[in-house]
Amino acid sequence: MIASLVVVGALGLAQANPVPDRCEFLRAVLVAQWPLEAPGTKETFYLDQQTRERPIFLESDGTTPVVADAAFVAELFGALDPDELQAITPHLDEFASYFETGTSTAMRCEFPGLRVTPAAVSREGLLDDQDALQFPRISLGEPMFSADGRFAMGGYAWSFVPYRWMQDDCLFERVDGEWRIVECVLYPLKR
Repeated sequence: MIASLVVVGALGLAQANPVPDRCEFLRAVLVAQWPLEAPGTKETFYLDQQTRERPIFLESDGTTPVVADAAFVAELFGALDPDELQAITPHLDEFASYFETGTSTAMRCEFPGLRVTPAAVSREGLLDDQDALQFPRISLGEPMFSADGRFAMGGYAWSFVPYRWMQDDCLFERVDGEWRIVECVLYPLKR
């Protein structure tokens, strides 16, 4: 069903955030997906001040966007164990809209204690001229929360050099007041 993945305009939904703090979740994404192969233990990353573009999946023809629905999201997270799948099933329709296009939003978060500094220039609009960006670089996607605040999806992208990015979108669950990864779309990392 899914032939390819492309990135298109960022989604900036003006939804009510049922969890205490959007930035708290974005911090959890940063901590969970911190690049392991950093060239130095004291490396500082430039954080893009615009949200990362969300992915859109294409049909096998390479041009027709997949219509995201509950079945599509269930397929993305097909490696979940039965208990995890049962917990997320009521939210599959909600998260289908994560894979739609929209406008970008400003990050407006500070992450004290993490090795990030605001980037001078946004990656937004510079995908064809990445030599103008500061590296190493991390960007985050605008998160989406389930109506009950128990689950959230958020994306990340990081790179040490222009034109080579590691990126993914992950489902998180709030357990005992902390966000933990349930599974990621491309690299099914679990914690």
